[in-house]
Amino acid sequence: MDAVSGETAGSPLRLDDRPFIDTVLSRAPSDLGARTFAGVYCWRDHFDYAWEWIEGYFCLFARYGVHLYMPWPPLPGPHADPQKWGAVVEAVFRTMANRSGGDAARIEGVDDRERAAFERAGYEVLPHATEYLYRRDDLVSLRGNRYKSKRWAWNDFVKRQVFTVAPLSSRDADECLDLYRRWREEAKRKHPDPFSMALAEDAETAHRRALTDLEALGLSGLAVRVAGVVEGYTVGGPVSQELFGVLIEIANPAIRGLSAYLFREFCRAQTGVTWITAMDDSGLPALARAKQSYRPARIVRSWLVKPRGGR
Repeated sequence: MDAVSGETAGSPLRLDDRPFIDTVLSRAPSDLGARTFAGVYCWRDHFDYAWEWIEGYFCLFARYGVHLYMPWPPLPGPHADPQKWGAVVEAVFRTMANRSGGDAARIEGVDDRERAAFERAGYEVLPHATEYLYRRDDLVSLRGNRYKSKRWAWNDFVKRQVFTVAPLSSRDADECLDLYRRWREEAKRKHPDPFSMALAEDAETAHRRALTDLEALGLSGLAVRVAGVVEGYTVGGPVSQELFGVLIEIANPAIRGLSAYLFREFCRAQTGVTWITAMDDSGLPALARAKQSYRPARIVRSWLVKPRGGR
């Protein structure tokens, strides 16, 4: 990406890139649900993504306005030399400094296993986000007192509503987006602070990408209809062989128990995995409380890396 023209250097991120990028990601497994192709591609209406190889490492850059950053650390390709990792990190920070008119150069999405290497290399490493991981069996069985309220909500929905639940497809996109807009207006009424409102506005395009490119992105989902109208939908995809990520869940808050029903049934459908991640909470206290209410078995932190002053 050129700092003067704003044009993209390297290769723009395209949907057709998914197979080879998935292979790259599989060589550097992470428990971070954000480290997936779909996790960045769905936001391409807000960021200009471009990738390039540097000394055998896959480097993905994202531009917003004049700023340039990396959503993931450099990831090793099949011929990467670990001895060159430090030089690659120096190179990507030079790239961001040279091609950006801003001072926001950073690497996001660094996990706990990668953090120490950046610290040893002298970079500043800061907490960035918190993801919530659950044992799938816990979310399906809802056993014990700690899940009493969730069982009640699931049962209440099933007893009170006449509904259908079916696998989601891209053909459902328009109906789901209609629900999203209704949900967003209610969310704005309940949480009128500018940060929450901006997130709700921006997320519509990410939902549209996930829904319209559902199959091409390797995602799956469920849609719940009440009286023939989509009142809840959820979308997710595999992060690794053991871990499945729930990227999206929208449920009409006026329908009691719908969210609990939708989350449990989507987790039930993910046979063969041990862990479910509900991703992060976007810094929203209400969302954090909702994700904590399911009693995560693990909290997984991601880190942000910056050069120290004067570097």
